[in-house]
Amino acid sequence: MVGFVSRVALGVAIAAALVTGSAADGPGSTDWPTTNFDQTANRYSPLDQITAGNVRTLQQVWSFHLKPAGFNGGMREDEAIPLVIGNTMYIASPYGAVHALDATTGTEQWKCQLPNIDRPSKRGLAYWPGGGGVPPSIIFGVLSGSMYSIKASDGTPNAGFGQNGVINLKTPDVMQTGMDATYSLLSSPTIYKNLIIIGAGTGEGAGGSGAGTGPAGDTRAFDAITGKLVWTFHTVPRPGEFGYDTWKENSAKDRSGVNVWGYTSLDVERGILYMPIGAPNNDRVGVDRPGNNLFSSSVVAVDANTGKYLWHFQVVHHDIWDYDTQSAPLLVDLQRDGKTVPAVIIATKMGLMFTLNQPPPLTQNTISRDHLYQGEPQHQSYCEHMVDDNDMKLGGPYLPIAFNRYSVSPPGPAGGINFWGSSYDPKLHLFISNTSNIFQPMRLILRPDGSYINSGPLAGVRRFGDADRRLLCGPTPWGELVAVNMDTGDIAYRKTLGVSDMLPAGFQDTGRPSSGGVMLTASGLTFVGGTDDFRFRAFATATGDQLWEIKMPSSIETTPITYLGSDGRQFVTVVSTGGGLTGSAVTNDEIIAFALPNRSAAPQQTGYPITLVAPGQGPYTFPDGYQTPWDRIEIMVTEKMSPNLFVLHGSQGLDPAHPDASGGRAMALFGPDGVLMVDTQNRQVADKTLNALRSFTDGPIKILVNTHLHSDHTGANAFFAKQGALIYSQDNLRNEMLRPPRRANGQPLPAPDMASIPVATYACDAATAGQPAVTFNMNGETVDFIPTMPSHTAGDTIVRFRKANVIYIEDFYRNFGYPFADQANGGSIRGMIDAVDLIRRLADPETALVPGHGTLIKKDDLLPYRAMLVDILAKVKTLRDQGKSLKDVLAANLTAPYDKSTQGDTQQSKDRFITEVYDEVKDFPPVVDGKRTMPAVVPGQTGVQSVQYRSPAGVDYRSLPDTDAVKSARAALEANPKTIPRIIDLGVAQSGARQFLFSPERSWTLSV
Repeated sequence: MVGFVSRVALGVAIAAALVTGSAADGPGSTDWPTTNFDQTANRYSPLDQITAGNVRTLQQVWSFHLKPAGFNGGMREDEAIPLVIGNTMYIASPYGAVHALDATTGTEQWKCQLPNIDRPSKRGLAYWPGGGGVPPSIIFGVLSGSMYSIKASDGTPNAGFGQNGVINLKTPDVMQTGMDATYSLLSSPTIYKNLIIIGAGTGEGAGGSGAGTGPAGDTRAFDAITGKLVWTFHTVPRPGEFGYDTWKENSAKDRSGVNVWGYTSLDVERGILYMPIGAPNNDRVGVDRPGNNLFSSSVVAVDANTGKYLWHFQVVHHDIWDYDTQSAPLLVDLQRDGKTVPAVIIATKMGLMFTLNQPPPLTQNTISRDHLYQGEPQHQSYCEHMVDDNDMKLGGPYLPIAFNRYSVSPPGPAGGINFWGSSYDPKLHLFISNTSNIFQPMRLILRPDGSYINSGPLAGVRRFGDADRRLLCGPTPWGELVAVNMDTGDIAYRKTLGVSDMLPAGFQDTGRPSSGGVMLTASGLTFVGGTDDFRFRAFATATGDQLWEIKMPSSIETTPITYLGSDGRQFVTVVSTGGGLTGSAVTNDEIIAFALPNRSAAPQQTGYPITLVAPGQGPYTFPDGYQTPWDRIEIMVTEKMSPNLFVLHGSQGLDPAHPDASGGRAMALFGPDGVLMVDTQNRQVADKTLNALRSFTDGPIKILVNTHLHSDHTGANAFFAKQGALIYSQDNLRNEMLRPPRRANGQPLPAPDMASIPVATYACDAATAGQPAVTFNMNGETVDFIPTMPSHTAGDTIVRFRKANVIYIEDFYRNFGYPFADQANGGSIRGMIDAVDLIRRLADPETALVPGHGTLIKKDDLLPYRAMLVDILAKVKTLRDQGKSLKDVLAANLTAPYDKSTQGDTQQSKDRFITEVYDEVKDFPPVVDGKRTMPAVVPGQTGVQSVQYRSPAGVDYRSLPDTDAVKSARAALEANPKTIPRIIDLGVAQSGARQFLFSPERSWTLSV
């Protein structure tokens, strides 16, 4: 075979002019029809709705639990990548079933439960579009050694396939040493026309005498209609076949291993199948199999119609390191000297490209005593002692396994890059892969029967490091995201991928090993889970810059998928269980789907991990008008911020005038000391919120904080107070925060007996802006209440959780998707700018900012938002000073430059926002001695019954500096308390408050 010479070691081999990068005949480009998206295995979706500009607004839309109710066993890992055809998702469950789900909502459509406690193949299933009178079908293997064909429409068997939809793969031709040996189909089949092409799960071999023999690893093709065998390719050649002479001394006889246990790829146009074949058994000792051992550790191309051999490329001759070519080769088009050259990219565990000039590898492939982990002193000492105390032999990728001595030959049997493989962006011509630098000590010992085995306390599958702390001993980074420019062969970038949370601050940026692949989109995004730090991340494919990150309930051992839902949104979905080659704990059982916010429909989430109990009406009964259709509400946990700090979320809006009223976020701190609630959302969901809290604890609802005045929230305050909660409130908002909202017809409801409700008030003082007004310790967490100057409906309060490094801001900067709608809710734009500056002073780069109605954000995310506010404020002020009317200002469409990042806003919300800014800048006080002062009062403006004129801190107007403007205002107010400057008449009518920012230092409230 002719090899392509390149200047970079990718962990890949390129075979030129042999294949095409044509896409498979999939059901649709907006689906995810095969394990690796299409048969080229590029995992590149043409969807582009999610972009670098909006990926930060991704939110969980739904999740589906694979573990069935009543299952008594432990959690199981799942490496199966779901398929999506149309609006149906198909997933193989490790709990013995195949599920079909609505891909947009996560609702189960049908379930095929396997008999006899069997399980589907751990790495997925395949979709066949049907033919010959057989409908579209789902094809999958099971661990017991059979293969199923079931109808995609309802999960029932295709009766004409084998015996009632099942064929036995354990046939005499492959079970060459006996029918009792273990044999199964490990990965998803490849579908070509009406053929089902499968590899083999032969096992690694137990070691010892006869460990190299067992079931054949042959690749086979079956008729998709009948299940009958069509062709077989002998992965270990038989006498008379090409390659047989590479097994000396009759060592090919009954040889096991040498199997496709991962994924294949397929050139549909040319009908060529590319098979990545594993190492022989025994894969650590080769004394019983002299020779190069074809087709072990090779990529073999065959005619997909007949199985006829075409060519091969052997990556490792006589493999004794388990260096399988296990991932599906990528079929791509490369540019060479102005010409398009079809090519194959082969990624292997070793992280090497076989070139003539021996360039550096994609992953670490050597280790020495002077090149161990360096960083945290405790772990550095551990690694040095582990090597020295055990006399470990360290070297490169082909270092022979030592006899009676531990040796480390990077990258080791786990890779590198393992079965999940790499991806390719055809627009950017970038090869993208997550890589691991795990390493694995090995030691050969002689057994009593004269055979050899890899064994010892530090051998087996033990990684090279501290197993108790899950820290590796090779040099960092232990995991990377790597891109290679395939036009030049140069490495485009290397980015450290993953953090070690178990290390102290300053030592955590180590990278982490991963065991799931990357997925690319046409909008230039790379999505990857895989790392054992439980994170799911998105990167800019072109640069490797991280754009989005969320912490999951477990690590992600599968490749993410993307597809278009029936609601028109692009979804990104992952299987979150944990497990895999990294040794990550199995802590979850969910499929979790993310999408951009849907402003046209209420969320359909089911949440994690609360199970709701039947709702009740609580011990405190409100008047008629508070009752609600309880069956429409769910409370969930959408984020876990620390062991006992959670973000709660209501699933569905109930008030037609305020459709997301129950959809906002709230913080809840749980523990033996009681429960702290921050923002109760509204009275309609108060009962279910209480029931949700009871899913975690029976402790008292000790403290409740509503961070600002909003009619949606007031009824819930009194409700929780009747449960024993102490209400904290800014002092000037006490009564308003306990007043029930109005009926739908606008009439007020009777107020509860507020005298019996305990309220602790605190002040908002300009002189101490940014400092806590209240601080207390609860459940091991230090909690600060930090009032802000009014920026939204009579003032926000920041709630800071110091230990968890979380800041909660109710109704502040709701979401990147619709900031104008949030601001157009009675706030001061200047107050909002000041609040942004305050939050940025309080936050460090790693602080999680939790807005009441939006996705989690970070400190730097506030910068573009602040710039937008300042820009629009200045432009509106300039136009107003020029004498432009509101109509003219609206026509200027000042929000247009920000439309791409504010897609959730309507034109109505944008116009409302500009209208409020136009009113706010109208009478900005004149600048006197470098400071804005209070404007003079225009006599004769009346319209209120009483006036309390004070700052939120309770400062009386009489204590203001004696400027001319203040003197004029004081005289006017003393002469006629009903007189108000028109400029004060700003805010939200329904709250009964008006507010205006008179200076950069002080905010003022007029109660009416």
